[in-house]
Amino acid sequence: MSIQERFVLFREDGVLKLKDLERPKYKPIYIDFGEYLSHWDHQKSSLKNALLAKAIGFKGEPLTVWDSTLGLAKDAFFFCLLGCKVTGTERSETIFSLLKDALERAKSDKKVYSIVENLEIYNCDALEIDKDNFDVIYIDPMYPDTKSSAAPQASMQILRDLLVTENNIHNLIDFAQKKANLRVVIKRPPKARPVDRPLIHSYSGKSVRYDAYRPSNRTW
Repeated sequence: MSIQERFVLFREDGVLKLKDLERPKYKPIYIDFGEYLSHWDHQKSSLKNALLAKAIGFKGEPLTVWDSTLGLAKDAFFFCLLGCKVTGTERSETIFSLLKDALERAKSDKKVYSIVENLEIYNCDALEIDKDNFDVIYIDPMYPDTKSSAAPQASMQILRDLLVTENNIHNLIDFAQKKANLRVVIKRPPKARPVDRPLIHSYSGKSVRYDAYRPSNRTW
């Protein structure tokens, strides 16, 4: 079964969803920024104390952030919650369709839309973007399955099968380091080896680690 045949977009109750025909027991995936907001509303700690906020160097003032690998835009939404101006690129036309649908539906909720109106999305490979002047560039690579005993969420398994092709992470890091003004942040599994670049700092949690790297034009 080809990729085009295996992954099917359909609309249900006004929401665009993605179904994996090879995993019929898995629920279809979709994007709902209202659900993302509800998640963060229930967090006990402040946003600025979140590990990802520390990783991008958030100090209370808005940053310009490029999320180079949008996926389901959960991290991009978090950056918007911080008040950052966010540009996002997603190379998959299928996932981009889900993103566009979610942004359109967000217009019906003033509170949600006041957040995501700071998100500008493009359907292209990250290496094709022609914008500059980003404070922070964020990279969340879709790494191949590690065959670990801890099974990822169904949505992540579907995304992994849909999105993983060749791993051009080093090219993307080189590209990002030329464009970032302050730092490049890469999301990694906690025990993964850091990329061979000068680190500013690693921000580690139980299930994720964020490695912050210097731009290539900075020596501090």
